[in-house]
Amino acid sequence: MEQEGRETFSVICVTQTRVTSALGCAGKSLCATQKKTVYPFPYNPHTNTINLPAQIERELRRLISTGNKAEAMKRVISLTGAGLRVSKYYVDTLAKLH
Repeated sequence: MEQEGRETFSVICVTQTRVTSALGCAGKSLCATQKKTVYPFPYNPHTNTINLPAQIERELRRLISTGNKAEAMKRVISLTGAGLRVSKYYVDTLAKLH
């Protein structure tokens, strides 16, 4: 399809988990590849709840007991994709139960 001497075409980009479509003109690709991270234990964003296996909770409790709360929070974030606030609340709750 030509409009005013420019050819318009559709470009489809496939990443590991998402397909994005973009429009380009005259050979220029405007495709932006976006990768969606898949977390092994995703948290529920509607209820802000995190459910982790007992083995991982033991590992987190060990980190907390040695004074590495920040490292425990990083681990929760990397496993669940939860934000800082939710992860901190989870780690603080584990610390109180310990």
